[in-house]
Amino acid sequence: MNQLASTENDRILVLIQLSGGNDGLNTIIPVRNDVYYRKRPTIAIRREESISLSDDIGMHPAMSALRPLWD
Repeated sequence: MNQLASTENDRILVLIQLSGGNDGLNTIIPVRNDVYYRKRPTIAIRREESISLSDDIGMHPAMSALRPLWD
């Protein structure tokens, strides 16, 4: 007998699979890192387009609603 099927409780397991994923380097952007721009010539977010978090990092422009949380 399947032990999971015979267990009586109200627990539910929910799995969510997302195709694709979050690109961490285009979420929090190392705006002063030349390697980032060399390795990502077509997908890099330019420093001018990013939301500045410090001299070294910026946030993707689509994440402007999260800026108050950083502040």
